[in-house]
Amino acid sequence: MIDWPLPPGILNEAEIKEMPQSDVKQGQLGKKAREKEQLERKSRLEGAIGVGPARQSNFSTTVKAGPGRSRIELLDDLVITCQEPKSSSNPDLQVVSYCVACDKRTVGRDFKRALDHAGTKCETLRKQWPQLYQRTKNSLVQRSVSNALEKGNTKNLSNVRKLDTEIPLQRQGSLLEHFNTAKISQQQQAYLDLILFKFFICCAIPFSVLDDRFFRDLLTGLAMNYVVPERTTFFTRHIAQESAVLRIKLKEYLSNQIHLTLSFDGWSTRAKDEIYTFHATTQTRRSFFVEGHVFKGVSVTGRALQDVGNSILMAFDPKKFSAVAGDGGANVRVGKREINELYPWILTIYDPCHNLNLFLKDVGKNFKDLLTKVSSVSNYFGKSNYGTFQLSLERSNLGISEGMKTASETRFSSSYLQAKAIQSCMPAITACIEKQTLTFDTAATKKLIPILNHKTQSHHVFMGELSAFIQLLAPGAKQSMRFTLAPSGSPDDWNLDEYL
Repeated sequence: MIDWPLPPGILNEAEIKEMPQSDVKQGQLGKKAREKEQLERKSRLEGAIGVGPARQSNFSTTVKAGPGRSRIELLDDLVITCQEPKSSSNPDLQVVSYCVACDKRTVGRDFKRALDHAGTKCETLRKQWPQLYQRTKNSLVQRSVSNALEKGNTKNLSNVRKLDTEIPLQRQGSLLEHFNTAKISQQQQAYLDLILFKFFICCAIPFSVLDDRFFRDLLTGLAMNYVVPERTTFFTRHIAQESAVLRIKLKEYLSNQIHLTLSFDGWSTRAKDEIYTFHATTQTRRSFFVEGHVFKGVSVTGRALQDVGNSILMAFDPKKFSAVAGDGGANVRVGKREINELYPWILTIYDPCHNLNLFLKDVGKNFKDLLTKVSSVSNYFGKSNYGTFQLSLERSNLGISEGMKTASETRFSSSYLQAKAIQSCMPAITACIEKQTLTFDTAATKKLIPILNHKTQSHHVFMGELSAFIQLLAPGAKQSMRFTLAPSGSPDDWNLDEYL
């Protein structure tokens, strides 16, 4: 009888026996056994027991060990493997792997999954296991498609993918003469994988599009012999590998720059996780994303921000930086101050975007009644399909190109745009009222008639205050939008092809 082949990540009995494993222990006993193994392994791998830089720079990636597949030394160091029952009701044993740094549990012993976790997701490994983390990043770089294509190393390229079901070609007419139906090579597949990955990342395309049948039909039509990869593994693998390559190239680029500025800002997700992004800006105002940090389940203190900022400065050479910028939050101020204490030549700068936004808010406090009326008018047209349609007809007749705008709570400059839009659309609103296509006769909209009917004194007072508000906020609002929409924030200016 021929044994049925096992899927990837599931080992046979001979391979299980050859693996370094802990005893079959669960609960606290298993955790204590792993903690002991973690201490012993950290002592061995981080240089305490005769394992120095020589191993880091010239470590072996594969080692033969008995029957079965090739053993991977790095995988042996990254995970602690043991056997555990499948469930409380099923006593059959299964292979389980735990991250050597954070104790994350996964079923099986898959190298690509372990490498992705260690290289991109495990903060504990990055902070407390620097030598093992560097080996992981080196391995990701070696296995990246861009690195293989650039250096002509095909050893680490994936095998050519095959269709699950072969579809026979129907040779009708001469259409097939325009297609190359020969088998695709590893290099060709790697090149197409890379440009497909860059297309999704640089154009901000949702990853789910790769599973769309029509998009797959498009790829098949463009490259008939190219098998579209599966989304679940394609992006995970390439993000981990190409980000490691990109970081090396970005470091090389920034090494030739001086007077860099480190800036950071954060926001909260719906799950209340704090996400902070860090950018390095050159003298020519080119801004590069250098780090994205998720503070999950911890307080975002000034010391926490300083730790992340310091790790970035150390990675890119703190002597290259001359300033650190951020908003006026208490934790951000503390983080910037502590960075300045570590590196006295780095100046602390208040983020001009946030500073201008707060200035505009302070000015807007003198126009509370006006802004209430502006919001009421804007909200009416924002919620009324009929009102928006009639306004669009009159705008078209009068040649008014700008429509109504909405305001954002976090960007006060949008209130300027909202007021400017009402000022531009007022002739069209007045025309709707004169033609009685808009009557504002409901209880919620009757209060708008005095300020929208040009025959009333309240309308002229409203328009005068609106004009004063627009003129007062115009310089600051335009500058704030110029900062926010600067070319350095545009993907077209990043020249990602220079690095990817």
